Amino acid sequence: MSAPGGEPRVTAVLSTFRPDFEYLRAAIESVLAQRVPACVLVTDSGADDAVRAFVSGFGNRVSYRHNGRVVEAAENNRRAVAEVRTPYLALLGHDDTWEPDFLSELVPALDANPDGVLAFSDHWFMDAAGDIDHAYTDRMSAHWGRSSLPEGRITDVLPLLASQAVPAAISALIRTDVAQRHPIPDACGPAYDLWLHYAMATEGRPYWYSPKRLTRWRFHATSATTAGRPDWYRGAAYTWDAVLAEPTFGAIHDAARRRSATAWLALGKSLLRSGAPREQIVDAAARSHSHVPSAQAWLLGRSPRLFRALFDIASLRRRGSAPNAGR
Repeated sequence: MSAPGGEPRVTAVLSTFRPDFEYLRAAIESVLAQRVPACVLVTDSGADDAVRAFVSGFGNRVSYRHNGRVVEAAENNRRAVAEVRTPYLALLGHDDTWEPDFLSELVPALDANPDGVLAFSDHWFMDAAGDIDHAYTDRMSAHWGRSSLPEGRITDVLPLLASQAVPAAISALIRTDVAQRHPIPDACGPAYDLWLHYAMATEGRPYWYSPKRLTRWRFHATSATTAGRPDWYRGAAYTWDAVLAEPTFGAIHDAARRRSATAWLALGKSLLRSGAPREQIVDAAARSHSHVPSAQAWLLGRSPRLFRALFDIASLRRRGSAPNAGR
């Protein structure tokens, strides 16, 4: 598939780790099909020779990099972003794709708003086979507050951060120089997209929004948020605590406190399920309770074993009361 003519103005930072190669192909081809010249920087957390060989078949608009060793998602993306030389960049997972007009919609918007730091759109949810789930997409657009956003320039960006409305790792076009001023820290882990949104908000500069669904996010069992991995919850908690430490974000501190409490509690539960040491579970529960006191956080912090027993009983009751249970 040939790319449009001209020098690339956008780099798709495409992060991957032991990918499904059909997913990776679809992601790369969706960038090369854009109407605005773009290049792809495949940044491999796994330093995998098979990925390098696969990427080499796409021509000079697609390049491969690794870190010399296996690294976590935050470091992988941080190092790749530092190497970008185009005016704009966008993050893209190896299992996600762009619609053909993603860049032709957002690049002119940022060009026309030189004080803006990013432009973003709504997106589709697709399943592992690539089929769009229209009903789920509609629910998620409403849940994250995008369905009620008007098209155009947004100057008060803090409510967008509080509601997590900006999908920074799938549907956001960002000025490269701004992104490079905010290196992604290791502590945010796989929640680097949430942290990047926080970092962009600290600029105090406008965004631009398109309600069109210009990308597709693949929802499947091994994605970090779907799998309930402790490192994702830990990274989210780290980011919300950073929001709370930012004095200029006072308008959303209450929302951030609730989100941090939720993330710390989810981390504690995830650590409990994974058999982590008791002190780690208790610490996460205590942090949650310090932000927003709750019975769950209190019990988890006092007795993880009792919490687990009660949680297992509650789960069995929910299954038993479900329609058609046991059939």
